[in-house]
Amino acid sequence: ANLRARIHHVFVIYQENRSFDSYFGTFPGADNLASPEAQAHGFRQYDPIGNQWVTPFLIRDPDLADADHSRPALYAKADGGKMDAYIAAEERRMLREGATPQDAQRVGLLTMAHEDCDTVPFLWKYAATFALYDHIFQAMYGPSTPGNIDLVAAQTGQTQWARHPDEAV
Repeated sequence: ANLRARIHHVFVIYQENRSFDSYFGTFPGADNLASPEAQAHGFRQYDPIGNQWVTPFLIRDPDLADADHSRPALYAKADGGKMDAYIAAEERRMLREGATPQDAQRVGLLTMAHEDCDTVPFLWKYAATFALYDHIFQAMYGPSTPGNIDLVAAQTGQTQWARHPDEAV
């Protein structure tokens, strides 16, 4: 009764095709790039074009390029759960599509970039004023519609298969 008396509306704001750390990589108090756990892990990715190791870095101006977020690309980048092929997979895709090595590297490196309060101030204001969930993980790799259904209904709409796996085709 107390909850119903005080809370009248719930709004969920989420951004597709970006990681939590992309927007909140240094948000105070969140489990993110700045947390002791992440620092101890020493997260980095290899950049084959630049022949270098890359750690997450801050960008001040949002880049309009967009890394591939299709289902096959996400599986390639996740690399069997190792989560270590974001730059390399993106660079390979760009080169296959005819991009110059410089452009392929630029978009590949973008997968390791993050913004801060100066770049996305409204998102940080909402997070500071309301609630920020730093341990939410997508239930599936795929297109927007099943992902949106999953966010609202806690399932992706593939109920027949889930209920009757023997009927899966």
